[in-house]
Amino acid sequence: MRALWRFLKERRGSSTIMVALFLMAMLGMGALAVDLGYVFSTRAEVQKAADAAALAAALRLVQLYNEQGGSLTLTEVTSVATEAAGTWAQQNTSTGNPDIPLTVASGDVVVGVWDAANKTFTAGGAVDQINAVKVIVRRDQTSNGPIQLFFGSVVGVSTVNVSAQAIAYVGYVGSVPEGTVTLPLLVHQDAYVTGTDILQFHADGEDNSGWSTFFEPGGGNALVTDYLDGTLPIPAVKVGDMLRVYNGNMSNNIFTYMQNQVNDHGGEWHVVLPIVEGDPKFIQDMRVVGFTTFVVTAASAAPSKTISGYFTTGNIQGGKPGGGNFGSRAGHVVLVK
Repeated sequence: MRALWRFLKERRGSSTIMVALFLMAMLGMGALAVDLGYVFSTRAEVQKAADAAALAAALRLVQLYNEQGGSLTLTEVTSVATEAAGTWAQQNTSTGNPDIPLTVASGDVVVGVWDAANKTFTAGGAVDQINAVKVIVRRDQTSNGPIQLFFGSVVGVSTVNVSAQAIAYVGYVGSVPEGTVTLPLLVHQDAYVTGTDILQFHADGEDNSGWSTFFEPGGGNALVTDYLDGTLPIPAVKVGDMLRVYNGNMSNNIFTYMQNQVNDHGGEWHVVLPIVEGDPKFIQDMRVVGFTTFVVTAASAAPSKTISGYFTTGNIQGGKPGGGNFGSRAGHVVLVK
């Protein structure tokens, strides 16, 4: 009997120890869960700030290119992007510092080139090739201070560093909504590369442009005229679309209409046109590879039937990225990383 009583007392003591150890483990796991949740929540806030800063910086670049075009330097572009990123980052706060706006260190805003095909970012580059901004927002000793843990100090870890990165892509126009393309006119990519100042049609092998009925078969001069004067809305167009070509001689009325538009716009009529690849004789459907802005300065009727002007840079409102570099940047920016 005494042996049984001794056994039960020993088991009771062991159970107490086990319960105590179990409670300590549960408390530790609870503390860990609290701290981890706190870190993940703060990390999400820092990511939100990085996203907003990158988008704001990229949008500011679009505005900057419109304002100053090719006269910019890499230092100027970086400075403007850094200022915009910092301004928008400060619209955000972080857990633990609800009254202190987040800041972005100057070295954590980098302009560069985003390779959409390979999904890689390269810092710097020629100003006319820069199409992206990378922003890093930190919570560490160098910027905004590390995250203070509630229970981590028990195991010797009182703070945690976190950071978040975002890349916003400006890019060149790859698609436009209905009504954005101005004329039922396609320009061959070789014409942009050579920088021609005369768009020619049906010129015995010297074509660099062609009239289009977009996705509609046939129609000829009448359908082109309907698109030109707005009777028919010019449809949405994107890179990869195969557009129908009408390579017949247009009536003098079309060129007269265009010259009147030039006059109404003070001698310089800015028009958005698709850039295409394919047979430069424009005798078959042509594939869209991008978009450009051409400034029409004159439209000559018979016998020449040509359009004079020059290519310019800028952004196309409503345009989304994804096209080749033909001078026109997208009006929308997107997060790519």
